[in-house]
Amino acid sequence: MIRASFSFQTWAGTCRLSWSENGVNVVGLVSTPEGERNAQLLPRPVRKMVLQLEEFFAGRPQAFDAQALDFQNIPSFDHQVYRETVLIPRGRTATYGEVAEKIGRNGASRAVGGALRRNPFLIVVPCHRVIASTGHLTGFSAIGGLSTKARLLDMEKKNSGFDPANRLL
Repeated sequence: MIRASFSFQTWAGTCRLSWSENGVNVVGLVSTPEGERNAQLLPRPVRKMVLQLEEFFAGRPQAFDAQALDFQNIPSFDHQVYRETVLIPRGRTATYGEVAEKIGRNGASRAVGGALRRNPFLIVVPCHRVIASTGHLTGFSAIGGLSTKARLLDMEKKNSGFDPANRLL
């Protein structure tokens, strides 16, 4: 259940975080801002994630704190996909099939794509790092679509000396 939200502007549009007493349950790019406007009033883990996201969108590598995320209502398969996706190093990509294989579900690339389409933790769970087996960019449903995905990947490749793989999920 969402208790509160906070929005801030980035080059990719408005980034909004929502949270409950269990942690952050949504990080997304939205078309209109809403929610709390004063970052000083945010709970500490949310304020930390906002600061990390601001740094990320400014092009500075970040290792996000997965402990702040609320996975309570995430289906098991999706959670497996998200745990694997955070292991893709900054500046690198993996295919939907490779992610499926790594979680022991060979041939489930479409299911992986479905899980990433439902990803409620944009950027923190870097679904933009997952691409088609042809090497083409596909399947980015956030504001800006594939052009945003391409820009995120380009930004990360320019600063790929840092691996934000977070094994805490």
